[in-house]
Amino acid sequence: MASNITDIINSISSIFQQTNVPSPIWESIAQTESSFNPNAIGDNNTSFGLFQLHVGGQAPAGVPTSQLLNPVTNASYAAPAISSAWNTLGGSFNDSLSWWEQFAVASGHPGGSLSNSATISEAQQLKSNYDAIASGQQFAETSYGTSTPVVQGSTSNNLGNFFSNTGLTVLFFIIASVLLVIGFMVLK
Repeated sequence: MASNITDIINSISSIFQQTNVPSPIWESIAQTESSFNPNAIGDNNTSFGLFQLHVGGQAPAGVPTSQLLNPVTNASYAAPAISSAWNTLGGSFNDSLSWWEQFAVASGHPGGSLSNSATISEAQQLKSNYDAIASGQQFAETSYGTSTPVVQGSTSNNLGNFFSNTGLTVLFFIIASVLLVIGFMVLK
C-alpha cells in the first residue's frame, strides 16, 4: 500500500486522469481533507481516508472502514463527485474564493450551501492548498503506516504520533538523566 505522499499520488492519479480533473484540483482536495493521510478519520468518526468520505454521503453503505482507508478505493469513490463538480464549474475556473466555494457545494461538501461558514472555510483551505500546489510547493513527505488510523483533531493521537517518533527517544533520555541525577544524590 502507498506509504507517502508521492506513492499515494502515483497510486491514484490514473483514477483522476480518467475524469480529466487537473491534478492540482484533486491534490488540493486530498491535502485539505486529510493532508494526504490515507488513515485519517474525522467528523466524529464518520469521515474516512484521503478524501474524507462521509458515511451517509460519498461513502457507500456497507463498505468496511478498512476499504475506505485504502487510497485507491477512497479515490475511486470520491472521483465521481469531484469530476461532476469540475465538469459543472471547470470551464469557469479562475481560482477565486467564490469559485472554490461553488466547487465545495457542487462536490457535496457537508456545509452544503454558499455563504455557509463551513463551506467558506473549506473553500479557503482548498484555494490555499491549490495555490501552493499550482506554484510547485511540495508538502512534507510523510510516511503513513497502515496499522493505526489517525483521528483528526485528536490530542491523544497527536501525542501518540509525537511519542512514537523522536519524542519517545527524547523522553527516554530525559527520564534516564533525571534518574541518574536522583541516583547520584541518593548515593551522596
